[in-house]
Amino acid sequence: MKTHTSLKAFVLAAFALGAASAQSLQKDVHWRDLCSASQNSLLIVTTSAGQTVEGRCLTVSETELTLSTEDHGLVKIARATLSKTLMKTGRGNHELRNLHRDVHELLKREVSGLLTETGPLDLIAIPPTLAWEVAAAPFCALGDLRNSFEKSYVLRVL
Repeated sequence: MKTHTSLKAFVLAAFALGAASAQSLQKDVHWRDLCSASQNSLLIVTTSAGQTVEGRCLTVSETELTLSTEDHGLVKIARATLSKTLMKTGRGNHELRNLHRDVHELLKREVSGLLTETGPLDLIAIPPTLAWEVAAAPFCALGDLRNSFEKSYVLRVL
């Protein structure tokens, strides 16, 4: 009974810590120091027209900010149209989803090879692949929990 109570207190404390760390903080940043202050974190930039762009800061010139988006595109935003800049720290990865995707690809490759000359080897490879997913899943869940404690900063550009 005592273990159940301490486990419940631990879970509640973890959620309270997550809620407290998820709050938005504010940082003052000079325009020319925007890329170095972001430390390769994800920037979410809102323009005065209401358009939102997510990416990592590449360069800052006197008149524009260049972001590298997730699909490796470059987006240039004029300094005059910058309305709000939000910086998210943390990796933001979804480790469990990535593990599932990788195991799914491996299993697909192994099952498709069952009717080839390497079929016996592919048949032998299926159980260790499934065991790898089962063994790695708790660690991926811990990684997802750690990534959920990311902080968001509103960058006030000076």
